[in-house]
Amino acid sequence: MSRGDLDDLADGALERVPAPDPELAELWDDSPSGPQWRASVDALRTALRPASESV
Repeated sequence: MSRGDLDDLADGALERVPAPDPELAELWDDSPSGPQWRASVDALRTALRPASESV
């Protein structure tokens, strides 16, 4: 499996984590750290994005 394949899998997983339906996102949203958690997920997704898409 190539690095690009792994990046795509990781990005897909991170996309599902904060989706409106999963219980995990709901639990974080109910906590005081919810915004920080969402920012961390967004930062991970940005880090996985190829440099050409980050511009």
